[in-house]
Amino acid sequence: MLLIYLALLLLGVFSFLLHYLAQWQIIRRLKRHYPEQWAIIQPTGQLVAWPVRWVRVTMVLKTTVPPLHVLLKDAVIGRWQRCWTYAPRIAWCSWLAALAMRWFAH
Repeated sequence: MLLIYLALLLLGVFSFLLHYLAQWQIIRRLKRHYPEQWAIIQPTGQLVAWPVRWVRVTMVLKTTVPPLHVLLKDAVIGRWQRCWTYAPRIAWCSWLAALAMRWFAH
């Protein structure tokens, strides 16, 4: 029972880290392969504070009509975007399951 509990907690932590890694990989790919589209998030020659840039990237990734990887026809961004979308859901579900295990154990 303890191993399952710890595994759920570690899965939650790993999933949240994967979420941020996915966003970082998408940003890196946009900067390298699509500088024109990256200029929408951070205009060329301007320094944008990281919280503003993070919010802009998040807004771009959350759009559903059409998704970023469909616009750019890039399968790599599509994979990372799916990872970015589903990782927090997996993390929250695993943490809530661990919390439920702890609750019912008492």
